[in-house]
Amino acid sequence: MRQPSPSETERVRSLAATATPTAAALADNPATYFNVRGAVDHAGRVLLWVAAHHPLHEAVREGRRTDPGPRVDVDLSALRRVGRISTVRARMWCQADLEEVPAAERRSAALAACERDPDEALLAAAARRREPGAPVLLRAVVRRVIYYTYDAAGVIEGSAFALARPHPLTGPAEELVGRVN
Repeated sequence: MRQPSPSETERVRSLAATATPTAAALADNPATYFNVRGAVDHAGRVLLWVAAHHPLHEAVREGRRTDPGPRVDVDLSALRRVGRISTVRARMWCQADLEEVPAAERRSAALAACERDPDEALLAAAARRREPGAPVLLRAVVRRVIYYTYDAAGVIEGSAFALARPHPLTGPAEELVGRVN
């Protein structure tokens, strides 16, 4: 008997759970990309750890509290390393609204980001009150995902992406592949 395969949305959401943000651009200037670090959290939001004078830090700081935040495009790459060779399993481009992670959620967001990109400064900053001019943890609430894998390409709306859950074996499977390598 054939096992039912996950929907394309669930498959892309599972790939996003293993992906790493590589670049971001403000929607009003899409030709200028900036390097970013971070991860994708359990709710499908992209977490970005940016330095004090990074353009995304400045864009969030300039916004008013009533604004939904600046629109950004974030590039995600799901990589797999086999031996000494890294291959790109999927590329995703997220169109999203950027906001600072609220203080109550900062520690859990920092832990999610540290799983992908370990950094003691990130955990230290999340544990204390944020100071002006310090690096900041931002999250991009996804509005649309454009994806490209070896065998499929398409667009997923942000609400469907947020509702989908990664396959429960995605994390353990990636950890197993990492240990084998």
